[in-house]
Amino acid sequence: FSIAAKIDDKNSHKVFLCKILLPVINVVEDDRAHELLYVTNSIIVALYDIQTEEERVKWSLPNGLLPAEVFSPDVLEEVRQIIKAAAKSPILTLSAMFEMSKHLFVTCKLWPAAFFRIHPKGVGVRCYEKQGLKAGTFVVEYMGELYPPWRWFEKQDAIKNAQRKLNFKPVLPDFYNIMLERHNDDPDGYDVVFVDPIVRGNYASRLCHSCDPNCATVVMAVNGKFVIALYTLRDLTFGEELTFDYSSVTEDENEFRAAVCLCGSPKCRGSFLYYAGLGAFADVIEKEHTFLERCAILVKSASECALGPEDQDILERNGMKSSVLKGMPDWLIKWVANILQFVEYEKKTLTEKFLEQKNASGALLYDNQGAELEARGVLENRRQNIVITLNKIRNFLSYTIGNEVKSKGKKPTSVFDPRADMRLRGPPVRNLSEQEVANMLWNFNDSRIISGLEIMLKAANPTSTKRTTVAVA
Repeated sequence: FSIAAKIDDKNSHKVFLCKILLPVINVVEDDRAHELLYVTNSIIVALYDIQTEEERVKWSLPNGLLPAEVFSPDVLEEVRQIIKAAAKSPILTLSAMFEMSKHLFVTCKLWPAAFFRIHPKGVGVRCYEKQGLKAGTFVVEYMGELYPPWRWFEKQDAIKNAQRKLNFKPVLPDFYNIMLERHNDDPDGYDVVFVDPIVRGNYASRLCHSCDPNCATVVMAVNGKFVIALYTLRDLTFGEELTFDYSSVTEDENEFRAAVCLCGSPKCRGSFLYYAGLGAFADVIEKEHTFLERCAILVKSASECALGPEDQDILERNGMKSSVLKGMPDWLIKWVANILQFVEYEKKTLTEKFLEQKNASGALLYDNQGAELEARGVLENRRQNIVITLNKIRNFLSYTIGNEVKSKGKKPTSVFDPRADMRLRGPPVRNLSEQEVANMLWNFNDSRIISGLEIMLKAANPTSTKRTTVAVA
């Protein structure tokens, strides 16, 4: 607004945008809500009593009509209520509201409508409390069906497979679901489940995303159970939309680019997803946690599976306790400790890298607290993925045990039994003996060296139709 309005206070601009313009956009009927000209005109008429014909011509729409002749009385009354509620703010006066609306309206009339068309995003939940909502107000509990991670991703894979068979175009996954995270300080430790409100849920799942939200989710313990509660972060006035930051992370760049954010806030990031592979966030893991290094960690965990004091400490620090580790084989627990060792190293290194980052003008992007918070967010995302992976492994190991029992003619166990003791399950890899290494490299006819020599001989005589073989002496 600084290019048009006479009001230079950025706080006034933000209040006008968040407390008046966006709420009025959400109120105006669908066929007009995407035209900024109609929206600003309705604000002007609510603020200004048009009496003369000259004023009518000045503030009329291109078709010569006024909002009172275009919008329903209910819409105009809501616009007045929104302005009345916003006028209680000491930051924005009625005259400032009028100036901003007037200059926007005049600018919109001078330029083609397409320049100021507002992209529709739909409306989630709005505040209809005349007195508004105070900061810290409990809004609603997030309800839905609970899924363990393995089952949730199995469901998502089934949906994708069905869409592929029906030749549906790839679409963004829905974001009605949310993860419920068990607190670190719970006696059983950290864990996650997915909450799906599609079939059994409430209006909490209909809140839209915002990059500058006025609500937030909080995991709380109520009557011995964990629940997700939504609370307001700041004072809300009548007409404001209730929003929270979805805080969803994707590793798919195409998905990230397709997730265009339409929240309209001054702090909009442009996408309602965070991209795990973006810039400095993936710098350490891409350079120092390659496929070869990940395989080395697995081999090391399989061959040296005894847990030492340092392993116990790192598991405890990250909340890895009985909820995710009970019944797991020693090599898998050791693998978790080794992976967490890298994750903590990554956090420390990322903090240092963030503190060195500068913007285009050379100013530092992060202070100590900001760098620490960003790096902490990466660590928590990694830990979340570890727990999801462990849940999938538990299901896989339980499933294979059930099949083995069934193949021996005994009564099969449950496909997924969270109480199953899988400590006897061996690691997926082991160290080869010296003889096995020699056989693989040289001694057998299909060894690596023999196969390589045959390829070289074939390349040297490409016209030969006979199969080139190298015998082992």
